[in-house]
Amino acid sequence: MPVANTEHVNLLLSASWEAFRKQNPRIVPDLTGADLRGQDLSGRDLSRAVLRNADLRGANLSGANLSLSVVDGALLEGANLEGVDFTGVRLDLIALRQCCLRRATFRQASFRGTDFSGADLSEADLSQANLEGAVLRGAKLVKANLAGTTLRGASLEQADLSGACLDKAWAEGVDFSGLRLAGASFVGFYGVRANFNRANLEGAVFREATLREASFLGAELTGALLEKCDANKSSWLEADLQGARITACDMQACDLRKANLRDASLTAVQLAASNLAGQDLRLPKLEGVVLVRAVLTGAVLRGLTL
Repeated sequence: MPVANTEHVNLLLSASWEAFRKQNPRIVPDLTGADLRGQDLSGRDLSRAVLRNADLRGANLSGANLSLSVVDGALLEGANLEGVDFTGVRLDLIALRQCCLRRATFRQASFRGTDFSGADLSEADLSQANLEGAVLRGAKLVKANLAGTTLRGASLEQADLSGACLDKAWAEGVDFSGLRLAGASFVGFYGVRANFNRANLEGAVFREATLREASFLGAELTGALLEKCDANKSSWLEADLQGARITACDMQACDLRKANLRDASLTAVQLAASNLAGQDLRLPKLEGVVLVRAVLTGAVLRGLTL
């Protein structure tokens, strides 16, 4: 079994490490299988380092540069990874449970099947990362940048994505039910058949998002913005859309029964064949809305009960 270069390990744990890296830019640090448990490696330059099977449990790596490093099989549980640069790193199937990853950089990194249960990823940059099948149960992703990420098959139970950026994220069929997503951004988001049931999406922004067959059953969407979205056959049953602004959206064959549209504004919305039974459509703004073949049984429209 390959072992670490002892000289490299000793240098890493000394004050000479940074000088060594600057003087030997072509040398790839070999830390394979090194026991670095609980070590203070904060701010260290570990770019391109080979950390395969290294034990970094409980280590302090805050502010370290691990861009393009090799971490296959590394043990990182409980490590402090705040502000670490993991750009371009493959972290597939790595356990990062309970790790502090605040403000860490993971641009174009791969996390297929990675376990982030209970990890703090607040304000982390995960743009263009592959999170397919990743486990994010109970993870804190407040104001995290998930732009362009692949989330298909990811497990997000009880995660907090308040204020997160999900612009151009690919989340077909992903379960966001019951999650905190207040103030989140979904510009160019692809969420066909995504499940947002009972989620808190207060003040969220959906612009040019694909939401076909998505479900928002009982979701909190007060003050949300939906603009130029494709939401055909989506369900908004019992959703709270109070004060929401819905503009130029294609919402044909949608279910809007029992949705709260109080103080909402609908402009140039295509609602053909949608179910609006029992709805009070005396809204502050209702312009250019297409209601051809819509179900309007018991609905109230500008003083007319249908």
